[in-house]
Order: sequence, then C-alpha cells, then structure tokens
Amino acid sequence: MSFRSSASLPVLQCMAARALKPQTIAPTLVRAYAKPAAAAAASSGNKASSKQIAAQRERALAQAQIKRKEQKRMARLRLEAKRALDTQLFLDTATAIRYLRAAEVGHPAESTTLTMTVRVIADNGVQALAGSVRLPKGLDTDQRIAVFTLNPELAAAAKEAGAAVVGGEDLIEQVKNGVIDFNKALATPDILAKLGPIARVLGPKGLMPSARRGTVSNDIVKLIGDSIGVIDFRQRSIATVSLPVAKAYFTDAEIVKNLIVAIDTVRETANKIQSKRPIVLGQTTLSSTHGPGIVIDV
Repeated sequence: MSFRSSASLPVLQCMAARALKPQTIAPTLVRAYAKPAAAAAASSGNKASSKQIAAQRERALAQAQIKRKEQKRMARLRLEAKRALDTQLFLDTATAIRYLRAAEVGHPAESTTLTMTVRVIADNGVQALAGSVRLPKGLDTDQRIAVFTLNPELAAAAKEAGAAVVGGEDLIEQVKNGVIDFNKALATPDILAKLGPIARVLGPKGLMPSARRGTVSNDIVKLIGDSIGVIDFRQRSIATVSLPVAKAYFTDAEIVKNLIVAIDTVRETANKIQSKRPIVLGQTTLSSTHGPGIVIDV
C-alpha cells in the first residue's frame, strides 16, 4: 500500500521547492536574529557610554579637589607672607649683620659672603623668576665670562674686553664633555642655533645665553662691559631666589644699600611676570657662609 496519495503530492512539491530555495526564508531569519543583536549592541554602547561618563566625573572631581588644595595652599602661603616677621628668627637688619659678622670671625675675609634668600609665592605654572642685578658695592668675585661666537674678529675683541673663555664649536664640545670653567656665558647671534645640544647642561645652571635675558649681542664688547660686576639670580624648584649681596667686611651702610637694590630688583622682576594673581615675596633671610639664616625686614 502506498503512503503517497494524490492529495499529498502538492505538499511534497512545495516542500521540495522550499528546500531548493533557502533564500526565501533567509530574510525572516535575519530579521529574527537582527533584533536581539541590535539590542545587545545598543546595550553594550550604553554600558560604554556610562563608563565614560563615570570616568569623566571622577576626573572632574579629582581636578576640583586638586584645585581646592592649591587654593588653600596659596591662601596659607600668602597669609604667611603677611606674617613674615612674626618669627623668633627675626632680627632688625643691623643686629642681623652683627651676628653674621661674629659667625665669620676667624675665617678668610674673601670667603665670608652674605647671601639674601627670598621666598617666592606664586600659582603653579607661573614663569620662574630670573634676572640680574648690579650692586652698588661690587663683591669682587672671581667672575669668569665665556663668549660663544663663530666670528674670529668678535672672538679677538671679546678676549681684549676681558672674557676668560672664548670659542665656537670647540667650546661647545668642551661643555658637552662636562668641562665648564666659567660662571657667566654670553654669545653672538651667529652661533645660537648650534647651542641647542648644550642647553640642558647650561640651562639648569643659569648659564644658557638668551636674547630675552640680554646675554646675546653682536656688540660683544659692550655686552662684556655690562656683565662685569652683574650678579644673576634665578628661582629654584623650592620657590626661593638666592643671591650673594655682600661680604662680611663691608660696612653696614654698604650691606644695607646692596640689600635694598637686590630686593627691589627681585620685586620688579616679579611684577613684570604675567599671572592671574600677582606674585608675592615672602620671608627674606640673610645668611653668611658659616652663619645661620636670619629673617630680616628690607
């Protein structure tokens, strides 16, 4: 007995046709699977977006906290600057000089240098103080000026004007090798482009020639003359500026004059720097080579 009948034949033919043409059911399957996949992708995107938002909020909170801490620190330092003289280490300038002279008794006169140190209070990121000052009473220090130049005529003129070290690429190589036998550096414009490799050596020492600081010029003779007896100062990482201002054997009047000129120059330099809030100078300390640091009022 046959299981096939005339009634079932069309059904079988239809099934065979569908088996031969699977593409007829593909769109249905694609739509069926596409909806869950799209939902999963959207869910994943939402999760990623939520994580990004949370991370942004955390960063914003951290930055706000850092800003508040910095504001509190600056407020505290500015308050301390106003109360700079409210310390047991404070003495009037004349008395401080006498104490420091006493500390230098028995030491060679030339080694008894008085140094002024000023606390600098400024917002983070503000340009560091740097400049130079010519004191009314020179320190007669062993100043060795170096001149970087490629011009033979200017090199000869620099030597005649009193430069201790003069050279071009040979002097650059000498610095690269760690030999620095000078404490002030000048340059002519023709060699500036070649000084890049030694900038990391001279820069931290405050010796890198710079047009902005007035240590680069073609008039090298005048530049040397203007540099003799001039003391450079530079703000250090601990937010202070230190510079020698006198010898212990100077008279009280000579020391006080030098102190006034030095602090006025540092203050003028600070006032020229652009910042949201003005730079404030805090405690001023006077110390000697073998003596303590004493807070003074200048």
